[in-house]
Amino acid sequence: MEEKILQEASYLIEAIAENSDSPFDPHPFLETAVINIMSSILFGKRFENDSSFNTVLDLIHQNIEMMMGPWAMLYNAVPLVRRLPLPHQRMARNGHKVFAFIEKEVEEHKRTLIPGESRDFIDAYLEQIKKTERKASSFEGEQLLVLLTDLLTAGSETTAATLRWALLYLVAFPEVQEKCQKEIDAILGSNSNLQCEDREKLPYTNAVIHEIQRCTTVGPLGVPHTPIQNAQLCGYQIPKVKLGTFTGGPWVWRLNCAVKAKGMMHI
Repeated sequence: MEEKILQEASYLIEAIAENSDSPFDPHPFLETAVINIMSSILFGKRFENDSSFNTVLDLIHQNIEMMMGPWAMLYNAVPLVRRLPLPHQRMARNGHKVFAFIEKEVEEHKRTLIPGESRDFIDAYLEQIKKTERKASSFEGEQLLVLLTDLLTAGSETTAATLRWALLYLVAFPEVQEKCQKEIDAILGSNSNLQCEDREKLPYTNAVIHEIQRCTTVGPLGVPHTPIQNAQLCGYQIPKVKLGTFTGGPWVWRLNCAVKAKGMMHI
């Protein structure tokens, strides 16, 4: 996985460098990089300039926009709405098309699968299905399709959104950006590719990454949570059935001191 990420990161850097002479929107480049990493892991290939895959991505974007809108909330709150000809029906149609694309990819993998030589996630899952086909197991064909749909839909958008937040905060806090760059250059040099094993050598940069992920949310409302019983966290009482998100609130420290990463470091 790391090799695929590093390869796609190099393509991303090249794309940004080619457009660095004037202001540009980084979103398309970040999204392309994330999607290609996901597709390499799941399907074993990059879908660069693939019209059918681009159509699937467009359908996913449409559904995400609708899920973040008022109709999705109304759909969940008022059961009667589900029977009306409203945007949620288009979401269902889009979902069926995405499912059909993924199903086609799975069938192609079944046809070309070589036992013991897994090329990607689909191959590995198909082999696991064969190993457990005579046992009570959750590894089965429909579950694979659902997993792929979830990973492609939720995984790609959330990761791209996280990267956009990271860029935003590094631009908003240039002193933090500069300190990260100096740490990376001092430890690894300017020509080295960062790898997972380098995280322990870069405590400040690692803390900044964690803090960006902690104090931002990839959705406008985050993901609601509710405790099943009264609880206490860091001295704060969290009552049962109270919906909330853990990206902000009175029980966590605020961005103005935490974004500088000191909240995550013993310095």
